Amino acid sequence: MSFKYFLRILLIDEHKLRKPKYLLFILTLFVLIVLYALSLVQRIGPACDMNVFWNAGRNFASGADLYSGIGGANRYIYPPFAAMIYQLLALFPLKVTAVLFTVFNFFLFFASIGLSREILLHFIQDKRIVNYAIVFGAVLSFRFFWYLVEYLQMNEIIFVLTLAGILASLKGKEWVAVWCIVIGVFIKIIPVFFIPWLILRGNFSTVLKIVLCSALCFILPLIWRTFPVGWHDLNHYYNTFLGPFKEGRVEALFKNQSLSAAIYRLCLPNGDGDNFVYRLFNLNIGQAAIVYK
Repeated sequence: MSFKYFLRILLIDEHKLRKPKYLLFILTLFVLIVLYALSLVQRIGPACDMNVFWNAGRNFASGADLYSGIGGANRYIYPPFAAMIYQLLALFPLKVTAVLFTVFNFFLFFASIGLSREILLHFIQDKRIVNYAIVFGAVLSFRFFWYLVEYLQMNEIIFVLTLAGILASLKGKEWVAVWCIVIGVFIKIIPVFFIPWLILRGNFSTVLKIVLCSALCFILPLIWRTFPVGWHDLNHYYNTFLGPFKEGRVEALFKNQSLSAAIYRLCLPNGDGDNFVYRLFNLNIGQAAIVYK
């Protein structure tokens, strides 16, 4: 990817960079983002998601258990591969990492808009229509982005990786598409639904590429942590996260926007501990489960 294309993805006009007013606007925006990041990290505490990611990275590097809350990694629910990546976060003190990650999240926001625009331009030639659609979508979805920034979450990375994988697939760059989607899945499982999409668009070689990339993401943490520790990580990940959901676990917290959570909030007493009332139907947990199924 050329530097010009990279700027285009970030919604930066390369030609206007030579104009002092445009360059001043970019620099002012960057300074405002940094100032916001500095103010945000003053409010983070032990329960914030970044503390979980940061400690998971430290635990991975030190050989400590990933899923036992050691050091403050309270309820770490991501695969071991993600903890291997989170070692990068643990290179700096927590608050320094939080500032850098917040700034990075803003870059990812612009990248997500740019990648979405490139995907639409693949199907729609009229740039005016695409630009209107992108502005409309960005405005209506901004609240979700702001939530990710405020709580220093990883979803923006997953979103950008998924968009990059979709765009690469549309452009016929299958290896890039597979790597982007598979890495996204091994950080957080949500993009797994795009694996069948890649297979349907490809052929037998696509399946081999997905298997190879998945195997590498699976094996690397095992090699890094040694096989006995790595295997324990995988078992612990399954028992603490995947297994309970397989057995029907539902987290009905307000910030969980899944269908199952919405149905449980509508049918059962509020479990958030706040003053909001979501319940519209008086069902027990077994009846709510039947409605969801």
